[in-house]
Amino acid sequence: MIERPTLRSDRYARGEDQGGSKLTEDQVKEIIATIGAYPDAAIGELAIKYGVSSACISKIKNDRLWMHIPRPWKTKKHRKSV
Repeated sequence: MIERPTLRSDRYARGEDQGGSKLTEDQVKEIIATIGAYPDAAIGELAIKYGVSSACISKIKNDRLWMHIPRPWKTKKHRKSV
């Protein structure tokens, strides 16, 4: 039987290590902290401040980009034992 290699998260570049990244990890943490403190923060204003698109900020907010950085508003839900 042939063993398939397992997918490991350390095989892929994340965040700043990707070639086209416009943001640093520290900037993303600032964005996440701002969104956490002010959930109604204007996405457009953050985008202008950091020189990225509003779609980029929205994806960070909705956990679609920079997913390896924890969000304070996201908590793990525990399953109930049946």
